[in-house]
Amino acid sequence: MVWFIASSRKRPLDDDESKDGAAAASSKDSPRLPKSPWSPSAMKQASSKKAKKQAELKKPPRKPRSAYVLFSLAKRNQVRASMPADTGIVDLMSRLTELWLDMSEADKAPWYEAQEIDKKRYDTELEEANL
Repeated sequence: MVWFIASSRKRPLDDDESKDGAAAASSKDSPRLPKSPWSPSAMKQASSKKAKKQAELKKPPRKPRSAYVLFSLAKRNQVRASMPADTGIVDLMSRLTELWLDMSEADKAPWYEAQEIDKKRYDTELEEANL
């Protein structure tokens, strides 16, 4: 039995070390230093919070939308109402694309103007953010 216990250990038993773990008890009796509040896990958590906060502060402005995207956002609910209730998003977007392609350049002009306005908004926000 002693051989089995000793063979499973990484090092042989010393003479002063007993089989019942008295050496382990003596190490528990030694005074321990208090844990520092700045453990590696606490430091990692603090740095991740700081990084998240900095990322929120430096978010770039939303990119400008194209004329087609502005058109589809404006007309989506209207087209959805004219289609059956069980129509999926793929069919809805296909219908919006058909409507966009069937429009004349004169009908698309207001959407291109809105695109230019959105591009100017993006440029000013980009300058303000210093990015």
